[in-house]
Amino acid sequence: MSEENLIAAVDISRIATQAIANSKKILHYGAGNIIQDIISSESQSLGRADYARDLYKKVDRDNLNELEKIQLRACVARIAEGGFCYEYSSLIFLELMQSTKGLQIQLCRLKMIINEGDYHVFVRILMEDSEDIIVDAWGDNYEIIYFNNWTDKSRNDLIITIYQDTTRGVRISDKEIMSSIKQLSLYKSTQKALLKYMKYNNTEHPLKSKENLEDLEFGFVGARLKIVYPDPYLK
Repeated sequence: MSEENLIAAVDISRIATQAIANSKKILHYGAGNIIQDIISSESQSLGRADYARDLYKKVDRDNLNELEKIQLRACVARIAEGGFCYEYSSLIFLELMQSTKGLQIQLCRLKMIINEGDYHVFVRILMEDSEDIIVDAWGDNYEIIYFNNWTDKSRNDLIITIYQDTTRGVRISDKEIMSSIKQLSLYKSTQKALLKYMKYNNTEHPLKSKENLEDLEFGFVGARLKIVYPDPYLK
């Protein structure tokens, strides 16, 4: 590898690591499907993740391409300050697109081994002269993972949801997305409830989950509830 490419690889690693940190800063209540995060946030990580998914489902997505869906998912994650692995990865994917040029980025998913109806979503950077890089902010992951150290490197069922190079130049503006979200009655009612909570602070936080925390499985980190929680909106 040339010295120029080596420096580039180091820069990419640094940028990707920072993207992980930035996604965690935005989703600072934690993941909606990690039991410790749900408990430590008094169930707001789950409630906010559900709110993000509900906003996503209510926006008209029929005419959106895959990259625009990622933009939408990242936007609702910022609004809700919550999400699951897909929201983390959408934030990371967009940041890598905006902070690098000519980088080959993939948004990928793998079927969960335990919950076969669900998928785990992450970002993969294709490197020309060095190992590919896995960028995954879910759970306790704070660092990038080089492909040869990745525990799932031998799996042959990886699904590539989107390539960066096939979608460049077709993005809609975040302003357009926000305009659509702000028209939703769900967004308006939630904002109203949040303002009431901040003003009087004598009601339960509107973004706490309504789920019974006693139904959570303490023995399985990553399980949302005893009932399998598939994501029908991956495709």
